[in-house]
Amino acid sequence: MKEARSGPGHARPMADKKPSLAPRNVRTAPPTGTTTLQVRLPNALSLSRLLATPIVVLLLLAAPSPRLFAAVLFVLASATDYLDGYLARRWKVVSRFGVFCDLLADKLLVAATLVALVGTRDVASWFVIIIVGRELIVSSLRAWAAGEGISIPAGIWGKAKTMLTLIAITLVIVGWNPTLATALLFAATILTLVSAIDYVVQAWRVAAH
Repeated sequence: MKEARSGPGHARPMADKKPSLAPRNVRTAPPTGTTTLQVRLPNALSLSRLLATPIVVLLLLAAPSPRLFAAVLFVLASATDYLDGYLARRWKVVSRFGVFCDLLADKLLVAATLVALVGTRDVASWFVIIIVGRELIVSSLRAWAAGEGISIPAGIWGKAKTMLTLIAITLVIVGWNPTLATALLFAATILTLVSAIDYVVQAWRVAAH
C-alpha cells in the first residue's frame, strides 16, 4: 500500500526527514491555464483504483478463478498509484479530496486483495493482520498529526514495504514460484513492522516538540 508522497499538495518532508511543523501545502484552486482534463485525470485514476478493488476480489473468489486476469488488473491498478500522484504534482492540481482518495484507494486495494487471498488459502492470516494493523496505526498517527497542522513524511522503509508487498501479492495471485512469493511477503511484513516503528518514533518527536 503506497506511502504519502512529498510535493505540492502532499505533506512536505524536512530536509533531515524529521516531522515537519509547516502546514500542508494543498492547493484549493488549480493554477491559471490548467485544463479540465489536468484537474480531473489524477482523481479519476484514484477512483479507478477504488473501482478495480472489488473486481479483483471477485475474480480471486470466483470458481474457477481467472487468476491471470486478476493479476493484470491488480498490476494496472497498482500502477495508477504512482501515476495519479505524479500527474497531480506535475500539473500542480493536488487537492485535499485527491490526497484523501489516493490514500484510501491504496490501502483498500492491498487490504482487500490480501483478505481475499486469505479466503482462498493462498496467504496466511497473520501476514494480513500485521500489514493491515500497521496501516490502521499509521493512518491514526497521520490523522492526529494533520489535526496539529504537522506532516509526518514517508520514510524509505515504508516505500520499500509497499514495493515488496505489491510484488509479493502479484506473485501469489498468479501462483508463480510460491516459495519466492512467500519469502517476499515475509520480508514485506518485516519492513511493515520496521516502518510502523519509524512512524511511532516520528510521532513521538512531534508530541515532544
